[in-house]
Amino acid sequence: MKTLAKEAGKAKALKLAEITAERVMLEIARVGVSDIGQVFDSKGQLQPIKDLPKDVRAAIASVKTLKTNVVSGDGQQEETREVKLWDKLSALTLLAKHFGLVTEKHDVTVHGSEALQAVVDRIRGAHAGAQTKP
Repeated sequence: MKTLAKEAGKAKALKLAEITAERVMLEIARVGVSDIGQVFDSKGQLQPIKDLPKDVRAAIASVKTLKTNVVSGDGQQEETREVKLWDKLSALTLLAKHFGLVTEKHDVTVHGSEALQAVVDRIRGAHAGAQTKP
């Protein structure tokens, strides 16, 4: 009974937060197909965050503004900004797995595989013999 109540509570929370499978996929896609070039204007200057399209803003993990003295001894403070995007490769991996574009392959190596193969052959032989008996 607790599990049912827990699931109902989770469903209610997702609904209140307007979180759907489609919205989650959209957010992952925004990160996966993001283009850092859209953060800058034609002169290479960082555009104001509020002016960026929603899809571009969704891909931004952080923006740091630093005041530093780039040229030593000139007494001038220059402002530099660092823009970090969310992990694009992880987002693309999630999308590729979701759409079946990649599959994980697991190779199993067994030490002493000749002995194992002999056991498998004996089992197959016994199974085949059992099927031919009337």
